[in-house]
Amino acid sequence: MAYINEAILERYISRNELIRLTDDENLGNIQGERLQEAINAATDEFNNYVRDIYDISLFPAPLPEQLTQ
Repeated sequence: MAYINEAILERYISRNELIRLTDDENLGNIQGERLQEAINAATDEFNNYVRDIYDISLFPAPLPEQLTQ
């Protein structure tokens, strides 16, 4: 389960920055597949960090804002 999405990211990272970070092809758009891969990697890293301490199946979706920051 991903805890963040493009809309949440845009609260912290400008759309232009997301385009810069994902648009290797210079198409001028956020590349959704590349962004989703990054979200999945971040989700896996978060899960690995907390799963030994917490039961991640009990986490609310979406996560509270202080965790998505």
